[in-house]
Amino acid sequence: MPDPVLTARGISKHFGGLTAVDDVDFAVSAGEVVALLGDDGAGKSTLIKCISGVYRPETGQVSFKGADITGHAPADIRQRGIETIYQDLALAVPEQRKVLSLIRSLRESGIPVILISHTLHDVMAVADRLVIMRRGQVVPNIPRAEASEELVVRHIVGAA
Repeated sequence: MPDPVLTARGISKHFGGLTAVDDVDFAVSAGEVVALLGDDGAGKSTLIKCISGVYRPETGQVSFKGADITGHAPADIRQRGIETIYQDLALAVPEQRKVLSLIRSLRESGIPVILISHTLHDVMAVADRLVIMRRGQVVPNIPRAEASEELVVRHIVGAA
């Protein structure tokens, strides 16, 4: 893997007695599509919010292009070039194809993409690497070439 553009090292975030993200390491390189997967409550969105400045992690460091951006405001992080796009609506097939096409185009332009999706077919079609979270931790971090939908599901439910 080439040098990462974005790294998150030792990220932890708690909400009261709940550990949402527990000592997570995560990285993405230029032109790489990384799928961040897991069941609801696995910590995916919390990790992204720690990266994008919505939450400040209790431990760890987030770096972008070598600069420490841990705890920076979301506006500062956006100015640096990190954008978070939330897809809250269910998309019909033509819209899903457009999103996948956009992701491929971004990859070809050297722009890293972190994709959170529950649609494994789409993930398998565009991801270079799969990072699967369960109970706030990364369980595997595997290249797409070594993954199958069955293996992903087994990791998500804790049967792998």
